Amino acid sequence: MGFFDEVHVPNTRLQKPCSWSADEKLWVWNVTESDVLFFDLQNDVRFRVVRVEFTHIMEPPRKDGTDDVLPAMRIIASVDEEGLGLLQWWPGADEEEGEEEGGEEGEEG
Repeated sequence: MGFFDEVHVPNTRLQKPCSWSADEKLWVWNVTESDVLFFDLQNDVRFRVVRVEFTHIMEPPRKDGTDDVLPAMRIIASVDEEGLGLLQWWPGADEEEGEEEGGEEGEEG
């Protein structure tokens, strides 16, 4: 999303059938026995929002980096429907995204 990184997709909300690749350290969508697609987190993903969680923060986070701080807001998402997942998986998805965001072809939103 660019401005927000706290989007979590539980493994139960991935395309089926899927499996964990220990070698790649990524989830894999097993489209067929010979055709697999990797859930590479560095690419643009189309997802559906399932729930938005808010955390009331009582104290400012410490600067020493020793404490894990919960994000103030986190999106729980799903990619287990047709057309959801990495944009590169779906023909024409890149052009559609540009149109929806009002951008020109080849322009990132």
